Amino acid sequence: MAIFLVLRIRSQIRSRKMRLVSSVKFLNRVMAMYVFSQGQIFILFLVLGICIGVIFDIFRASRKTFQTSDFITAIEDVIFVAIVGILLVNTLILTNHGEIRFYIILAVLFGISFYFLTISKICMMILQEMMKICKKILFFPLFLKKMGQKKKDFK
Repeated sequence: MAIFLVLRIRSQIRSRKMRLVSSVKFLNRVMAMYVFSQGQIFILFLVLGICIGVIFDIFRASRKTFQTSDFITAIEDVIFVAIVGILLVNTLILTNHGEIRFYIILAVLFGISFYFLTISKICMMILQEMMKICKKILFFPLFLKKMGQKKKDFK
């Protein structure tokens, strides 16, 4: 009877060791995949930071082109914060189940900094030219109306 118990305990220990070894291998694979997915999330939020910079430049170019009042500027600021907030929260929920991690905050800040230190000036010039063209198209009827009034003044 004692030999039977010893053999049974040995077999249980072996099976537990095998389960432990296989679970460690599984955890190593899962961990490697998890670290890889964190890298992907970091790159995604880095790109999101660049997109936030572009959105900010769109609002900045519109302010410089369409010189608005302080009230309209405040409304634009609220719209900007709402757009960026919705973008960040939706991306967090879709990619990281809503978990805010330190590396995500760093990625967004690095993306914004990278954008403003490298290509912001070029994008600003392009956006301002596009806004000027839009301004000419939108306000062209008013320009014609003013030109018509000036011709009447000359008669």
